[in-house]
Amino acid sequence: MRRAFLRLAAAFWLAFICYATLSPLASRPGLLGDTALVVFLEHVGAYALLGVLLRFVICSRPVLIIALVASIACALECLQAFTADRHARLLDAAEKVAGGWLGVVAAPMVAAIASHLPKMRPESWTRKGEGKGTEPQPHSH
Repeated sequence: MRRAFLRLAAAFWLAFICYATLSPLASRPGLLGDTALVVFLEHVGAYALLGVLLRFVICSRPVLIIALVASIACALECLQAFTADRHARLLDAAEKVAGGWLGVVAAPMVAAIASHLPKMRPESWTRKGEGKGTEPQPHSH
């Protein structure tokens, strides 16, 4: 189930990136402001998250994932040349490729950190007197 969720998350995130990249400038989602730093963080952050998600889905093929993310970034950047109010820039593509690479490289560290976080379970699942090592049970109604 976790793998299916990650596949779905990666697909939705890729769809969001496509929308944000190819939509008219007025409809483009963005962070606060439109400074060079904000745009840089948007590019790197969006593709870093895509790299992390794809690395979780396609675990054993990091070089393939980097090539895939780079291809997606370059293709979408080239498609911007065909939109009325957007422009394709080599610097934007380079930022996106760098973000994807960063995400693919950082994914194992993210997984290691996540494995050490406490499991999030609703308090209502635990009964009074249950000690460590027992599995919480949901209340029956």
